[in-house]
Amino acid sequence: MSKLVVDLEKAPECLHQGLREIAKSAPVDFTGKGFEASFVKKREGLCVRKTGAKSAEIAFGAVNDAFRGICLALSEEFQTGKTPEICEFRRIPKTYVMLDASRNGVLSPESVGEWLRFMALAGVNGFMLYTEDTYEVAGEPLFGYMRGTYTKKELSVLDSIADSLGIEMIPCIQTLAHLQRVLQYGQYDKIKDTASVMMCEEPETIRFVEKMLSEASSPYKSKRIHIGMDEAWDLGRGNYLSKKGFKPPFEMMTTHLRKVLAVTKKLKLKPMMWSDMFFRALSATGDYYDTKVKFSKEIIGQVPKDVDLVYWDYYHSDTSFHDTMIEMHKKLSGTPVFAPGIRTWNRFWTDYETSMGTIAPGLQSCISKGIREIVITIWGDDGTECDYFSSWPMIQYASDIVFNGKPDIARTRRNLAAGAGIEMDDWLEGGKIDTPPGNSNHANISKTLLWDDPMLGLWQPQKNGKKLNPFYSKLAARLKKLSRKKSNSRLLLPSLLANVLSIKADFPEILQQAYLDNDREKLLEIHRKTLPDLTRRVKALNKCHRKLWLRNYKPFGWEVLERRYGGLLGVLDNLDDRLSQFLSGKTERIQELEVKKQKIQDTPNDQMAHANAVRLCSTGHMNH
Repeated sequence: MSKLVVDLEKAPECLHQGLREIAKSAPVDFTGKGFEASFVKKREGLCVRKTGAKSAEIAFGAVNDAFRGICLALSEEFQTGKTPEICEFRRIPKTYVMLDASRNGVLSPESVGEWLRFMALAGVNGFMLYTEDTYEVAGEPLFGYMRGTYTKKELSVLDSIADSLGIEMIPCIQTLAHLQRVLQYGQYDKIKDTASVMMCEEPETIRFVEKMLSEASSPYKSKRIHIGMDEAWDLGRGNYLSKKGFKPPFEMMTTHLRKVLAVTKKLKLKPMMWSDMFFRALSATGDYYDTKVKFSKEIIGQVPKDVDLVYWDYYHSDTSFHDTMIEMHKKLSGTPVFAPGIRTWNRFWTDYETSMGTIAPGLQSCISKGIREIVITIWGDDGTECDYFSSWPMIQYASDIVFNGKPDIARTRRNLAAGAGIEMDDWLEGGKIDTPPGNSNHANISKTLLWDDPMLGLWQPQKNGKKLNPFYSKLAARLKKLSRKKSNSRLLLPSLLANVLSIKADFPEILQQAYLDNDREKLLEIHRKTLPDLTRRVKALNKCHRKLWLRNYKPFGWEVLERRYGGLLGVLDNLDDRLSQFLSGKTERIQELEVKKQKIQDTPNDQMAHANAVRLCSTGHMNH
């Protein structure tokens, strides 16, 4: 691939700052020899045309289109002349990427800059950082305390970078629930209903909400804002119930929302919010995806019309289901915003297959139903163990659908290589840490097997009799080889995880069987060889993960994962000591190895279980 040479003086002025920014990541230069690119403004859309053997014209409608045009012009297919003209247009006008910055992992400003440059080349024109409490609020020193809070200056600088790339950066916060990290402190008791939900109908609560909204929106040029309001499961069930008695959740929700919207109106903000609580409150089963819910005129009248509802769906792969849900949203409150999910939560690497299987039908439904805004979500549930950068192939995949109307994996491979220097198939290999034989549902089995205490072996029955060490041994070898490529250094994390699991995946079962058989020779081998080897591999994974974290994120939050590694190493040391005591005759039993293993989750033989919290991976106790 030849570098792109741009004459900055001849380029439209609206691109100057963005071009300088893009040159930090992409092979774009303003002097020297290479593939020459010129820019011309047009009314709408994007067209990249060859004007000579080593030159091209990028005709663009919006600023962000021009940067996607750079990606297309850098593609091997275009530069070799296989496709001398590429014309595209957005089927969905606004594509946001929402990145979780509230579950330990807070991307450093430098990393956010990398993301913005990549997204511009992919054609993403909106971005939001999901910040429950990780943004600066003046006069609230415990708001986001020791959590890697973004300062207003950091966000303002990032907003300017985004703007230069044609990306609308907006705040994304919470104004009702998901605030347990704030409400844990005594100074917020007056506005606390439950551990995670604020007290509705309290004047002090609304004053605090106004402060959050004002502070969160101040660093941004945009007046768009995401106000959250999702998953207030126990709304009105805590201090509110004790003080004021029971009130229907739907009534509480709409009353609080109207007060929040009065604040957004005062601040001249244009809000959006998650829609699930409306649907759950009206469903007889409390299900978000209950398509039998009926909306009466009275109910419809209670839902404010000055907020856009965001329909999030990370699970359904049926276009007709999305069609139904979109139509239900339209009946309730007008055309919704749609939010698909890239499967990054509760795992170490992106699950590409599941992500593609849900994103494509969702976006195709959006295109047919006239949806104008989407929010591609990237979550870090349970500590952000995943390398968020592993989601880039899926961002490219989704954006390519937006521009072309349908999925085309070959196109995405080309564009990803051109815009990010990533060989997609190599990174897809990283996702195979959760696709061993017998895991057709892509449960996060690599996570559960990593943290599983080998003396307890809680997750061994969930393998349904499958032997997984050989699978992980072969995968580790492939990933190690791939990680040596310049663009694949991030694959070292799944490589070392697979290396650990090539011993540990079946280890608890092997250990227990040797104990029950009183195979002292095997137990001695475990004590002298297997455990030291496993410990070395865990330490190598720990160091790699720590280094990657400090490359990606602010340092705050790593202490949570460091404790997990420390706990695992402690568990292995405990096992080593217990085996030594048993083999030397100083103790007669290892009681944990005498317990018959039971399935924690009842799953079919071709599926494995999923854990939403690391605690479930490692202990049957509630507190540890």
